Amino acid sequence: GTAVNGSCSNEAGLSANAAPLTIKLDKTGPAAALAVMAGTAGSNGWHTSDATVSTTGADAISSPVTCSAAQFQTTETAGTVFNGSCSNDAGLLTNAAPLTVKLDKTPPAGVSLTPTGTLGSNGWYTSDVAVTAAGTETLSGPASCTGAQNLTAETAGTQVNGSCSNEAGLSAKIRGALNDPMMRNSLAIMTSTILTSLLGYVFWLIAARIFSKEVN
Repeated sequence: GTAVNGSCSNEAGLSANAAPLTIKLDKTGPAAALAVMAGTAGSNGWHTSDATVSTTGADAISSPVTCSAAQFQTTETAGTVFNGSCSNDAGLLTNAAPLTVKLDKTPPAGVSLTPTGTLGSNGWYTSDVAVTAAGTETLSGPASCTGAQNLTAETAGTQVNGSCSNEAGLSAKIRGALNDPMMRNSLAIMTSTILTSLLGYVFWLIAARIFSKEVN
């Protein structure tokens, strides 16, 4: 505020001072900006949890500044535009630059591991195996998945892990196991031997009882 003074005089030389007048002048609107003040920031400008959008402002001359109320983004979206504004004590209003919020709370779906190789019996492979991961993403796509993993050494069961992530930074993991044909066949032989022995024991036990009754 600037104080302005003035006076008046008549022809007799008498003068009177006017009461001081304070002038407040602001020709410039406040600064205003939109920003996500609450929410989990993901990758590539995405958010991965509910977002709170706030409008903030400042004015060096005619304070205080009043801004738009907080706004919320709770549903997934590829891009929702938010607007807001601030006004200063002089009544000047400034529109903040629009802010686009992208929200994805869901990781890629249908993540799977696919082995490629020569399939033998009982789920075994008999050649080197390449395992690839795949998944789908309908919002912040495309999904980026683990590269091919090559298994060349024989194994009784190797766990293979894979994952897919979207552009928002959310990922989904999956795991699987591949078996070694030699070990699997060995286990099959052992199981068969045990079952055969058990059945033989039961057979001879029944036969012995029947023969004993016939003799008596």
